[in-house]
Amino acid sequence: MRPHPLILTAVLVWPAALAAQQPTSSPIAGQSGPGWFPMTFAVQPVARARSGADIGTGPLLVRRDRPGGSGEYSPEADVAFGYRVPVFRFSDGGSGRPALDLGLEAGVLARFALGDGLHGLINSDFRVAFPVGADFGDWEASVAAVHVSSHVGDDYISETPGFERRAVSRNGFEGRVMYHVNAGLRLYGGIDYNWAAVRIEKVGGHFGFEFDPPPGSGRGLRPVGGLEVEATDFTTGPGVTGMAGFAVPTGAGDLRLGLTGHAGPSRMGQFRRYDETYVGVFLGFVPSVVVDSGDGEG
Repeated sequence: MRPHPLILTAVLVWPAALAAQQPTSSPIAGQSGPGWFPMTFAVQPVARARSGADIGTGPLLVRRDRPGGSGEYSPEADVAFGYRVPVFRFSDGGSGRPALDLGLEAGVLARFALGDGLHGLINSDFRVAFPVGADFGDWEASVAAVHVSSHVGDDYISETPGFERRAVSRNGFEGRVMYHVNAGLRLYGGIDYNWAAVRIEKVGGHFGFEFDPPPGSGRGLRPVGGLEVEATDFTTGPGVTGMAGFAVPTGAGDLRLGLTGHAGPSRMGQFRRYDETYVGVFLGFVPSVVVDSGDGEG
C-alpha cells in the first residue's frame, strides 16, 4: 500500500521544522559560518509565487468557466497547509560573498466548492521544492527544483458531485530575481520551465511586487500587500492575483488578515486552462523562520 502524500509531507517537514527552531550557526541569527538548519532563510521567500507552502484559509466568491463553474459567482474556500524550512547555510555572506542556502518546501493547497450545485473538494495541489537562494544585498536570486501534482485527495475529488478529476503534474525548475527598493518594497520576476508536464504548462513567467515592511521595535500592526502577473504557454492570457491586509506579530511569527482577488487563468492544477475571477478574505500564518529572513529580519 502506497503511503498517502499528506503523510509523506508530514515526515519531510516536521523533523526539519523542529530543528529549524533551535539555535544554530546561522549568520543572520547573530553567529557566523555555514551550518545545518539555520534560524532563517538568506532570501525571504516570495509569498505570492504559487508556493502552496503556507498555512491559511479563506472564503472566496468565485466565477469560473466550465467545468466546475456555472458562469455565476458561487462560494468556495481555499485551505493551505505547508512549511518552508532552511536546511543548510553554505555561506554567511562575509568577505564579499553572497549569503547562500538550501531550503525545503512542502505543502498542499486545496479548494472546496460550497455551493448547492457543486460542493466538496475540487482541487488539491501537492508541492515539494528544493530552493537555493543567494543574497547580494539589494538584489536576491533563487532557483528551485519543483514537483507539483494534483493527485492528493483523488478519492475525495472523485466523490464531489458534478466534477470529474483530471490528473495534473509537473517536474521542473523555477528561477527568480528580486530587488529591494527599500526595507518594505520588493520587486521580482521569474521564469518556470517544466521538463515533464501533464495537462499543464511547459514554460511560464511571472513578475510582481510585495510590500512587507520589517516588524518595528514596537512589534505593532503593519500593512502588507502584493500583486503578481503570470503568463504561460498553456493558457490564453495573463492572470493577475493581488492581496492587501495587515500583519499582526506574535511570538512565533505573523498572523495575516486581509483581502485577496484574482482574474485570469486559474492557479489551480485541475482548472489551469479555465479562467476564473474571485474576491475573498484570507487568514494566514507566516512563521518567524520566514518573517525574519533576508532583509526583512526584525
